[in-house]
Amino acid sequence: MYGVDTISSLFTALVGLEHVYIFLLESFGWGTKKFNITFGIRSAEAEKLKHTQLDVLVKTLFANQGFYNLILAVGLFWGLLHPVPEFGKEIQFFFMVIQRHIKFKTATRKRTLEGR
Repeated sequence: MYGVDTISSLFTALVGLEHVYIFLLESFGWGTKKFNITFGIRSAEAEKLKHTQLDVLVKTLFANQGFYNLILAVGLFWGLLHPVPEFGKEIQFFFMVIQRHIKFKTATRKRTLEGR
């Protein structure tokens, strides 16, 4: 039977991997069909943005958000791999609290690229 520590470490690793995936999608997937579907960007909106100053700005903003997700993932993995397990759990807790707070804040606001 698995202990609570093992199960919590497994879920922490899954959340960390999710943040790595989001980092890759936001930082390198701009303009792809998968990106547009994931973030609810309509094809017409994406076409209008191509090769404009707003395209560069939005791409930069998503890359910045992707980097934030990478920092969360690195923090979670740091907590998992820390040589002092008790301190590692505290690190994991810290990054999970940040992650949950941001998810709650962004879940309560939904906007399109046009600002509606």
